Amino acid sequence: MSALSGWCGAVVGSVLIGALGLIGGIAGCSGESVSETPDPEPAPAPAPAPAPPPAAPTGPLPTLIMTQAQFPGGKPGPAKAVLYRTDGKDWFPEVVEDPDSNVWHKGMPWRDGFLTIGAQKAMLKHWTRGDDGTWISTTLWEASFGGKFDRLRDIEIGDVDGDGSEEIVIATHDMGVVAVGDENEDKTWTFQEMDKTPDTFVHEVEIGDVDGDGKLEFYVTPSERNKASGVSQPGGVVRYDHQEDGTYKRSGVVHWDESHAKEILVSDLDGDGTPELYVAKEGHVVKEDGAKTLKDPAQIVQMVYDGGSYTEKEIASLPGEKQCRFLVAGDVDHDGEKDLVAAGMDSGLWLLKGGDKGFTPSLILKESGGFEHATHVADLDGDGTLEIYAASEKPDYRLLRRFVWDGAAWKSEVIAPIPDKHITWNLQDAKL
Repeated sequence: MSALSGWCGAVVGSVLIGALGLIGGIAGCSGESVSETPDPEPAPAPAPAPAPPPAAPTGPLPTLIMTQAQFPGGKPGPAKAVLYRTDGKDWFPEVVEDPDSNVWHKGMPWRDGFLTIGAQKAMLKHWTRGDDGTWISTTLWEASFGGKFDRLRDIEIGDVDGDGSEEIVIATHDMGVVAVGDENEDKTWTFQEMDKTPDTFVHEVEIGDVDGDGKLEFYVTPSERNKASGVSQPGGVVRYDHQEDGTYKRSGVVHWDESHAKEILVSDLDGDGTPELYVAKEGHVVKEDGAKTLKDPAQIVQMVYDGGSYTEKEIASLPGEKQCRFLVAGDVDHDGEKDLVAAGMDSGLWLLKGGDKGFTPSLILKESGGFEHATHVADLDGDGTLEIYAASEKPDYRLLRRFVWDGAAWKSEVIAPIPDKHITWNLQDAKL
């Protein structure tokens, strides 16, 4: 027996050797080479924890107020607002909710806080910060109109009676009520309600001196109830003027049998010192052979005032679009002239530039859209120029975005995603 064989036998027969040594000995007996087991690779270092979001600075900041309805579990939840405060670099969202209503159609800056208009219940509230930093509400007005819905749908503020103090003008659903509020000496408010008409929806209010008489009048958009079939309902625009006896006189501006308006704008686009009245006229939708058909697309028209009457002047149409619920004005491309921004439901976000031959529409972003497609212009980064803010709620594009013109193209920034089961009704700027 060779020495190697004797060594192997000794190894195999040894009861003192460990399992690893035994295996190594057997390998040696077979004549195969012996290799060491490599050390295991070190475990990868854990990923660093994400950096915490920056803390919101204290004190008032430029703010975008986004008002919403939410439907957790498919049912209406509390009225909701997200306050996007910014230091010009980061956004600091803060959520405010109100179980007294199931939607806030608008939130706007007012005095030392902001106002909200609610539906189901129809409540006007003033929100201010308490000593502990939370938001506290004071109800300025609550109403029930006797119809199917109690909704405060739009609000504007201005001195519409010429007394040197501001009034609050509100449009409502679904009894056609238009209301004007005056402040009392004890800081409470008294509202006079006008023109109650069943099954009438008033969507928008605008204040301005379109006739140039030095007094503010206001305009609203009554229409018939929305039709379940999806075809167009009739409607139009009317104006109200304050009278010496303290009432407001209603007069017609325009009425359409084939369509209506859910958005109007009073703004001095031509720079002559007198504002003009612009109307986003809904597309004309009919039903043919059981299918809805768009006969005429949504149009932007100017109601030209001349000697006590108005003439309708089309300034742009949005190809293939059936509704435009936001029309805002501002010098968003920084060329020294005011432009219009129109928010189509399906066709996208549009810039309308004026010129000698009228307004020319061009797309800012086709993918941006949604049922409301709330849009606003403001200078929230403090650089002295306007940005566009739009809440897109298409199924695959639910984003709150900011658009900035860089001199050659539109640059966009996502401020935040918009959760499912939310409808954004309005955007306004404030300092909160």
